[in-house]
Amino acid sequence: MLKLFKYFWLIGTLRQVAGVYRKEKGKPKPIFLSRRMIGAIFIAGSVMLARLADVEIGAKEVTQLSDYAFELIGGGYGLVMLMVGIWKREKSK
Repeated sequence: MLKLFKYFWLIGTLRQVAGVYRKEKGKPKPIFLSRRMIGAIFIAGSVMLARLADVEIGAKEVTQLSDYAFELIGGGYGLVMLMVGIWKREKSK
């Protein structure tokens, strides 16, 4: 079970888990190691914590959160791709 945490780390660092798992185990990765499943578990846990803390989230807040999430994802992706481009340029010199 503890060996699975290595794959969760790979998901968190946005690496390709499927290739690593297939190389080490010789079979396709299980469904619970997919990014979608990890994301769904993370969201479900966040919602449960919010409910336990009596945080009320209405339609207005959900709309704002989804707008912010898309902006953050887009900006984060742009920043990551910028860093990858600079790294590849420096590596090729």
